[in-house]
Amino acid sequence: MGGDFGADVVVPAALEYLKHDKETCLILVGHEEQLFEKLGSHPFGDRLRIHHASETVSMDELPSRALRNKKDSSMRVAIDETERRREKQAAHNREHGITPRTIQKSIRDIRSTVFETGYHDVPIAAEEGLDPERWFGQVETAMLLKRKPEYARRSRFGYCRCAEPVKYVREIRDRYQAYTRVAGH
Repeated sequence: MGGDFGADVVVPAALEYLKHDKETCLILVGHEEQLFEKLGSHPFGDRLRIHHASETVSMDELPSRALRNKKDSSMRVAIDETERRREKQAAHNREHGITPRTIQKSIRDIRSTVFETGYHDVPIAAEEGLDPERWFGQVETAMLLKRKPEYARRSRFGYCRCAEPVKYVREIRDRYQAYTRVAGH
């Protein structure tokens, strides 16, 4: 579900994302009780679903071992659900003669969406001489600056405990790299 900060980080991010993207549906995977507690009442109806996972993977566990040994961990449940949906979509596409195409967006399209939604870390990065096109070591550095009052005043949401999301994104990248090593890619 998101490491040691799990629901505290993932649920608010999911709710914020659903506010901005009216067509997306999300499935949050983790402990149902924790997720419902953090969700409270929300206006997203069927666009936000919960898929229970009873086992927890701690941040110090090897992802490869957790995937093999914890069959009801959020990682394993999410991977299995993704594969199930992928197979279902492929069957639908074959049945209807659909050839899927990859969505192609330029980095400029993505950045314009970032600016429209009010995430001002990219301009701060540019102002500080950092590369606004790169996250690691660049935009993440700008995010961390928002802990300082002079930067927080310029930000749409003010002061930010940005170390948590920066750490979270790094953990996602690290886990992804570990998965690809395990998978031999």
